[in-house]
Amino acid sequence: MRDMGLDAVMFSASSQITSRGSLRYLFGYYMPVFEEYLVIFQNGDSTFFVHDGSSKDAIMLIDKAIDVCIIPQKEYICDPAATIAFFLRTQGAKSVGVIADYGLSSHFWLSLQKNSHNIVLADFSDAFNRIRMVKSSAEIELMKEAIKFNEDIFYEYMKHISVGTREIDAVNAASCYAITRGAEDMYWMVSSGSVPSLAHTASARRRNHVWQNGDYNYIVIEHSYTEGYFSEITQLFSLGRPKEEYVRAYNVLTEAQDTASAMIKCGLEVNRLAKSVHSIMVKYGFSEQGSPALCIGHSQGIDVSEFPVLDADDETIITPGMRFNIHPCIVLADGAKITSCESFLSTKGAAVRLSSLPREIIIV
Repeated sequence: MRDMGLDAVMFSASSQITSRGSLRYLFGYYMPVFEEYLVIFQNGDSTFFVHDGSSKDAIMLIDKAIDVCIIPQKEYICDPAATIAFFLRTQGAKSVGVIADYGLSSHFWLSLQKNSHNIVLADFSDAFNRIRMVKSSAEIELMKEAIKFNEDIFYEYMKHISVGTREIDAVNAASCYAITRGAEDMYWMVSSGSVPSLAHTASARRRNHVWQNGDYNYIVIEHSYTEGYFSEITQLFSLGRPKEEYVRAYNVLTEAQDTASAMIKCGLEVNRLAKSVHSIMVKYGFSEQGSPALCIGHSQGIDVSEFPVLDADDETIITPGMRFNIHPCIVLADGAKITSCESFLSTKGAAVRLSSLPREIIIV
């Protein structure tokens, strides 16, 4: 903050699983609904700006000493940054860093620009993301717990896959199991049919699919666990013997993930991972789907998706303590999508594989 000549930094969060992390990371605060804001001055003084008294009570349980300001309801709806901008002006702030990430709505940003007057607004996102990219030893342990937890949910789901039963019933059973085990946020994708494809759970409810021989079933499980840390599982099942072309594509996918994980070395750029996947795809004739311009993964922690992003444009230098979820996708002529997710941690030496699930199409 001092190096950038900033008097204060303003953080924001929303209730989405992609954008709670800023406030959770700083204060351990779980953002319940809507969006809220935190201002930290260079001298360390902090003020939370919330949308109602319930949020104030929740914050006071974490830290009774912190100042909390409730934004008036009408203002929160119509001009959400007016109170914050007035506060910054009265405190003499001349230059304020803003975390302009997923958690900051355009509605708030436009209001902030309108009300800031002579305050210079600077983008503090990159600086904060660089801090969050590197996980502490405590965070690494929490991530490992989340990975094991999500894999337990995966095996619970597997118990309910059989011909003649409903796809959505397996999700419901595994979700109930996850809740009793302590899941915080839960995110599912699930799809079944004669061709492997990915779809949201809402589609599964509408389809009400009953499994039959020859079906393929995809699941994506991304549940948060202790202290809100996420993990990611993407797995393809086959109710019967899978097509050879699908098995071949899955083997290529696994080789691409192995090649990419070998690029997780300190001092190399993140984009080397995407480029290595591209080289494998070209080798086996999947060059279009393996373009390095496509995102092949991302980091993960308190938010379901974090920086760095694994594509050809990310020149972030790899250092120890970075989390990488690698999930390229091969699309075949019949529309089948072949993908899986492998999680790795960068170290001073070779990357450590955090996932422990089977690296194949699972035959039920």
